[in-house]
Amino acid sequence: NIAEVKAMEKENTNPQGAQTHKPRELTPTEKENAYKMWLMKQAMEKGAQEGTLPELPRDVQTVMGGKLHELSQNPVLNGTLDYRTYNGENKSFKIRDLVKEDGNLDLSNPIFGEASKHLLITTDPEQFFHVVDKSFRLVILIAPKYLIQEKIGASASPFQPIMANWNEKKAPIGIFYRGEFWEDLSMYNYLISADIKSLQSDNLYRKWIESSTNGIIPGGSWTFFEMRSCGKFRIVFKIN
Repeated sequence: NIAEVKAMEKENTNPQGAQTHKPRELTPTEKENAYKMWLMKQAMEKGAQEGTLPELPRDVQTVMGGKLHELSQNPVLNGTLDYRTYNGENKSFKIRDLVKEDGNLDLSNPIFGEASKHLLITTDPEQFFHVVDKSFRLVILIAPKYLIQEKIGASASPFQPIMANWNEKKAPIGIFYRGEFWEDLSMYNYLISADIKSLQSDNLYRKWIESSTNGIIPGGSWTFFEMRSCGKFRIVFKIN
């Protein structure tokens, strides 16, 4: 019911008991979608009890709960993606309007030109480490530390070596870069030392140059197209 949805909005502690985060208010559309998920869950459970429908799989229940948690907690989803067009115009897009179900940002809008051919920008650590053979796209992950901590035992395990040096109070959000075709998941660039003001002060290419490296040179292995596309995007965060 609605009370259950509101209770999920108020939840503000991650499973590890780490630093709490002030949740943002869900938009009307997000509240409606959350209520629809709850209704679907209730219908499936009732159907399973009456023998008319199969029981709702546990992993589906987990995904539903996780999605609601991320919607209210993740500060990246409350930010904007700024894009500088080829004619010099600046366009802003709400990140939560661009994020697809898999956590990747939809860059198919013609205003982004051919960016989707050269870049994959994601909010999901699992997508960041997804290897695609013969793909030369640059993959960029933008995520808060707490979200990576929640997934460190599974999809985000390659981040384990850098977690101890990540000061969440100073830099709550990190930006990470890697090649989509790289099979060695320990190879990536990371920027986990910049505060919010610094992180949004310049485009994603400049942030790439500032990043630390695990065996690669920022910008060194990429063509002009990846670097140019990267340089047209900037993230602006709105932290409550």
